[in-house]
Amino acid sequence: MRAKTLMFATVVTVLALLPAGLCLAEEESDFDTNHLGVFLGATDWEHSNNREFTAGLLYEHRFNRYIGVGALVEQGDVGNNTSKAAIALWVHPFADALLLVAPGYEFVDHEEEEMVRAGVGWDLKAGENFTITPNFNVDFFDDYEVWVYGLTFGFGF
Repeated sequence: MRAKTLMFATVVTVLALLPAGLCLAEEESDFDTNHLGVFLGATDWEHSNNREFTAGLLYEHRFNRYIGVGALVEQGDVGNNTSKAAIALWVHPFADALLLVAPGYEFVDHEEEEMVRAGVGWDLKAGENFTITPNFNVDFFDDYEVWVYGLTFGFGF
């Protein structure tokens, strides 16, 4: 029930902020409109004290310097073949900080479970179009939470 409530709140927030993001779109900017990233990190499973290597891909389209939407997918390395997919809302409140809210699903052995990810990160510039972003996320499920943390290596265009 908690994951469904969080998912509903996320969808309402995205729908409320999306028109504002479109209205605030800027012609000239100091940010890349599109961003592709490769995530490398770890997942800590609260309910089983298990840590696994995690890799993922993400895409963000920024409407302005504050709001972006996109998607992310991740693959874990545990014996039960865990993967995740989510629609993401990024908020860039100031400088290179970012906040993430992403409702989605986790898939384990052909079963799916609803989840909502909340996360924070900081974009570190690595050249003209490249970023390295340390990030920390919490995936909320109905009965437990999972920590996902690592580095995202990104390319903006």
